[in-house]
Amino acid sequence: MKHAYIYIIFIIVVCSCNRVNNTTHGTILNINYANGFEIRETDKGYNLVVKDPFQGSDGNKYNYDLSRTLKKGQIKIPIERAVCMSTSHIAFFEALNETDKICGISGANLVYSKNIIEKLRNGNIQDIGYGDYLNYENLIMLNPDVVFAYGIDRQSLLPFEKLNEAGIPVVLVGDYLENTALGRLEWIKFFACFLDIVDYSEMFFDSVANNYNILTEQVAKSTATPNVLVGLPWRGTWYVPGGDSFLSNMIDDAGGNYIFNNNHSHESLPYSIEHVFNSAQNIDIWIHLNNCKTKNEILQNDPRFDLFKPLLNSLIYNNNKKLNTQSANDYWESGVVHPDIVLKDLISIFHPDLFINYNTVYYSKINE
Repeated sequence: MKHAYIYIIFIIVVCSCNRVNNTTHGTILNINYANGFEIRETDKGYNLVVKDPFQGSDGNKYNYDLSRTLKKGQIKIPIERAVCMSTSHIAFFEALNETDKICGISGANLVYSKNIIEKLRNGNIQDIGYGDYLNYENLIMLNPDVVFAYGIDRQSLLPFEKLNEAGIPVVLVGDYLENTALGRLEWIKFFACFLDIVDYSEMFFDSVANNYNILTEQVAKSTATPNVLVGLPWRGTWYVPGGDSFLSNMIDDAGGNYIFNNNHSHESLPYSIEHVFNSAQNIDIWIHLNNCKTKNEILQNDPRFDLFKPLLNSLIYNNNKKLNTQSANDYWESGVVHPDIVLKDLISIFHPDLFINYNTVYYSKINE
């Protein structure tokens, strides 16, 4: 009983610390890492603000009014039926133990979760497509309380305007644009507002963030800093993560030196293959090579890789260890809500002396 009492006190203290700046218009929740949203808790629900949720957005804000007593222009909470347009949205629902609220998804072939796949098979969840292939008729028939959407740019968001016109609330989510892994994870608090379980989301977040920060403290003691390259070219262009992207910052947290970190972009940057080749002569570790499992598959991307030093001299690891039979990759699903595990994987690759006999969860080594 004594330990249970201490645990309850801990929960109260943690939840209280996450609520600051009481005003006549509600209580602003403390968001520690994310830049893309704000939460104001009111006596009847939440007022949410999403900031710049797509690439190229400059000062755009979207407001969502959530209430337990529905009025015009509001979204009734807790929601009962949701459509998720990204696998990361699914991951947030899974972490919150609320997948029963999902009635529709986009791209069944991209889903790793056995739970969601089973719901697709038995008809409890429908695949409604995306973009030009978005099935408006099926989506409207699902009668969702909200559609969680994302867009690469403003143009990609235009199809969702029809849903708003049909009276279906579309909520824009920009988790993928956060510049830290914990910032992306913190969107779990945003999703929790729609389910009215913010306290639980705060405890989940605090637990993972604590694990993550302990790992960064461990690796900070290491003196080695391996040079790291990311990705492969696509149709003659090598899109590299920006120097202030969540992957660049995670490589830094794992004790690596990302070779294209000398910029402040949180978006991907297009480089020529020649530029990357010239910059990557002294690479120690190469990660995130699309779906490649062998060096021969890497060579198939471009014959010039036959002369690429990292292919011969570097350690190569891909983030595709957890693939299902459809080749859906769990790194883009559960990895979003467990960045502490992803970080430990990277640390074990960059600094194998810190976690001896550790088996990576999301990364596989490419040997031949």
